[in-house]
Amino acid sequence: MQSKIIKQEVILSCSPQTAYNAWLDSKIHGEMINAHAVIDPNIGGMFSIWDDYLIGKTIELDPKSLKIVQEWRDTSTDWTEGHYSTITLQFTQAKDNQTKLIFTQKGVPEKHIESIEKGWEDYYWKPMQQYFSKQR
Repeated sequence: MQSKIIKQEVILSCSPQTAYNAWLDSKIHGEMINAHAVIDPNIGGMFSIWDDYLIGKTIELDPKSLKIVQEWRDTSTDWTEGHYSTITLQFTQAKDNQTKLIFTQKGVPEKHIESIEKGWEDYYWKPMQQYFSKQR
């Protein structure tokens, strides 16, 4: 299976620590993207978003550098059974209580690259920007 890498960046109106914590909190994560989210916030912890539409496991947490690495799988499409991509989220300080979220996803099936890229923008980054701008 041919795979690709997605790289995206987004600015959020909150501190890096707030964004990092929100990603790992079931209630806040769900509120940010308007979805049901169940997240075990520990290394090895499983997560399910949109009632198992997206599933995975956290494989690395670095609370000092505010980095999260997760295995991630879209169950709604024809991904090869058992195939997971790897997402990395790095939350860094931008200007005046803003966060620059640097996102990378490796191992995305080539035929799904465009829909997954657009999905992150439409179902994560835009809703997260709206959520944090309302929290100010």
